[in-house]
Parts: sequence; C-alpha cells; structure tokens
Amino acid sequence: MNPLIPWRPSIAFLVALVIWAPSANAFVHGNLDVAPTGMRFLIALVFAWIGITLLAMVVGGYGSQAGAAADASEPNELEAGTLDE
Repeated sequence: MNPLIPWRPSIAFLVALVIWAPSANAFVHGNLDVAPTGMRFLIALVFAWIGITLLAMVVGGYGSQAGAAADASEPNELEAGTLDE
C-alpha cells in the first residue's frame, strides 16, 4: 500500500493553506473580499489535492517497482538434499 494515501487529505489541506496564505493576508488587511478569498482557497485545495495525488502515484509506482525487483533478486531456496557437496 502507498504510504501517502492515508495522509493525502491532511497533506493537501496544509499545502492549500500555504498556497492560500497571501490571499488570507490580503483578506485580513481588508484588501480582498470574502467571496474571492473563499474561491481562492477552494482553487488552492483542488490544485493541492491533484498535486498530492500525482505525488502519491509516483511514489507508489516506484515503490512497486522496487518491491518487484527485490522479489526477483532473491535466490530460490533449494530443497533439502539437492546441494552438491
């Protein structure tokens, strides 16, 4: 299982807050209204969700390839009594 999947909503929310921080600052100082501020947060959340999903897919893809390579490189176990002595 991909380790990012359970954390994806939390990570996406934090990334969206970071992206949205300049808009929040403008809202706090009265330079931006409520509606555009909310829309900017939703757009930031969508972009963050898509970005984290793509990152999770890349990590999962490389993780599955590494796991398959590790399984292929393990030597086969020999049955008892088949070793040449």
